[in-house]
Amino acid sequence: MSGARVLVDTNVFLAARAPHEPGHAASRRLLDAIDDGNLGALVSVITLAELRAGFTVARRAALWTPFLSHLKSSRSYSIEPVDEEIALAAGELRETTQLRLPDALILATANTRRAEFLATLDLEILRAKWTGVSRRPGDIPLP
Repeated sequence: MSGARVLVDTNVFLAARAPHEPGHAASRRLLDAIDDGNLGALVSVITLAELRAGFTVARRAALWTPFLSHLKSSRSYSIEPVDEEIALAAGELRETTQLRLPDALILATANTRRAEFLATLDLEILRAKWTGVSRRPGDIPLP
């Protein structure tokens, strides 16, 4: 893994999977760059919960299980738990930005784990102030 560390928000994975979604092509390019080892990616356990909630039992074996296996086995991805530091930072972000708690947890994870970028399509996160840079997938420089 080389290049910048990017925390990938839930909506980037969703957009990459659905050709009709805004940001599909840029999300796909970003995830391809991560899979190629050109960028390091952080994924919050909150994203895992949000994504898992969208899979029906019928689609779990065909789509969810291989996706989760890929994230866990890839050198390019790091699944980040919510620890005390992230939880407290998220509480502060929730208070100061009025973000929903899942978004505050994702933003706090990016900040605490020192991601250079947070890749998101979420307008509320894009407007929030933090020490890193929130960008749409197409605005993240690819090596």
